[in-house]
Amino acid sequence: MVVVGLIMAGGRATRMGSETEKPLINFNGGSMIKWVIKALEGASEIEEIFVATSPNTPKTQETAIELGLQVIETKGRGYISDAQEAIRKLIPKTVLVISSDLPSVSSQLIDEIILQYAECGKPSLKVVTQSGLPKDSDRLNRYFGPNDDNVIPAGINVIDSLHINDPQIDEAILLVESAEVGANINTPEDLETHSQYK
Repeated sequence: MVVVGLIMAGGRATRMGSETEKPLINFNGGSMIKWVIKALEGASEIEEIFVATSPNTPKTQETAIELGLQVIETKGRGYISDAQEAIRKLIPKTVLVISSDLPSVSSQLIDEIILQYAECGKPSLKVVTQSGLPKDSDRLNRYFGPNDDNVIPAGINVIDSLHINDPQIDEAILLVESAEVGANINTPEDLETHSQYK
């Protein structure tokens, strides 16, 4: 199975209240997107990396090009719409979609998620995590329960791009109880709180 990484880096990031584009905000000595790129580059299951940008993130696009990555320009209509637009351009690849605001994610976790996807037998896998930082930073569990108020999307999905136009995509759900995905940076407070997890 050939898997490519797709970094979503086109959001407005209004909650950050920063002049700097969110993917380029400094996190422990490097921009958030560079940490995500490093994790994808170190993952043995990722063959190629793409960055989805939008009119909201022109400097992020420049940075991605300077780093030698392939850029997919989206319309900037929102995370889900932009992700669908980008995935359609990657048919027929299997795509690991990851938000650029997960700078603590590791190469090992990315490989583990892809292996879980390969075993799940479904065209899509959605990673969820507990709301708030988990106590146990090494637990990776399948989660098949009903919707739970205590879990939230982690910003990582794996999908067979051939199914992107399906009216409803059958997906497995993987619960990852890890500070790597719990440290999602959406506000200045998140940035300060989660810097300890890198």
